[in-house]
Amino acid sequence: MQNLHNTLITDTKCNTKGFLYEFIKPWLKEGLLTSKDSKWHQRKKLLTPAFHLNVLTNYKSIIEENCQKFVENLKELINEPKSDIAPYINDFALNSICETAMGTKLDDEDNSFGKIYKKAIYELGQYAVYRAQRVWLYPNIIFKFTDTGRKQECVLKNLSSFRDRVIENRRNYYNNPNNNIIDEINDKENNVEISGKKKMALLDLLLQAEKDGVIDANGIGEEVDTFMFGGHDTSANTLQFTMMLLANNQYAQEKLVKECNEIFGSSKRSADISDLAQMKYLECCIKESMRLYPPLPSLNRTVKQEITLGQKFAMMELKVALSALLRRYRLLPVTKPNDIIFVMDFVLRIKEPIYVKLELRSEA
Repeated sequence: MQNLHNTLITDTKCNTKGFLYEFIKPWLKEGLLTSKDSKWHQRKKLLTPAFHLNVLTNYKSIIEENCQKFVENLKELINEPKSDIAPYINDFALNSICETAMGTKLDDEDNSFGKIYKKAIYELGQYAVYRAQRVWLYPNIIFKFTDTGRKQECVLKNLSSFRDRVIENRRNYYNNPNNNIIDEINDKENNVEISGKKKMALLDLLLQAEKDGVIDANGIGEEVDTFMFGGHDTSANTLQFTMMLLANNQYAQEKLVKECNEIFGSSKRSADISDLAQMKYLECCIKESMRLYPPLPSLNRTVKQEITLGQKFAMMELKVALSALLRRYRLLPVTKPNDIIFVMDFVLRIKEPIYVKLELRSEA
């Protein structure tokens, strides 16, 4: 979610988009990523409270729960000669964004939809790149009648189906008087009020705004599509590349384990917010991984002055996952950096899976 908060929420100086964004508008429509001018500012003002630090802090327990499932699921890969880690990472990242920003816990049926959703995102990226390379396909009136245009339409239906399930699950909860959603929103322990504005989870903010007449159902769909994509795909990419790099750098990996041991000692407890603040070397490793393998390798914007990038949600999510992972497993190299072949896309994609080998640490 790092580039989600960076480029969608914070950067008021770079909201003029380039023409490449036109090719993802069939999917994201006029959400925060693709809108501009007054609509961009209105949506930004509406959604900014969902990224207040106190709200992100409340997400920590949800991320921790999903992280423990992620680490436990990896147990089945122990001592395999090589393991494709992407499916496990993708499930963790998608579950985390659904339960935090969307307030919806995925059940088994939703998880099967999630696999379709992940595949659909990849296909849409490929269709957008294919179209961007062929000037004669730029006009919608032409593209929609091509084979690729028809395939894109089918994929969009799959994405819409998953998105609508997420929204309806939360809408039903929100509208059920027995759930006391208003009491939850007004709970001072779980929501912070600054300048008279409640700090709520993102989808709750959108549903409340719909009730207040600020946004309609289509607008909610636009923002859920935008944040579901930005909130899981970039984090999953960063986690995958960081694991690969650590597997290939045992010195850095053991230094991280030492840092964790200094924080936790022999305790098996989960990391709390103060623990995450002490993980300085882990933060450096994550940032170095993002420098080497940026999840969004190119941004097509008109930038008029220097901006500062923030990473609060992503850094919390990645620190929780990696610290728990390294306390339990040793990562050994299979895929090396020189083995990686990239595929052209809006998000950093690779041709072949990244493989690592996992060993259970003796002290785990």
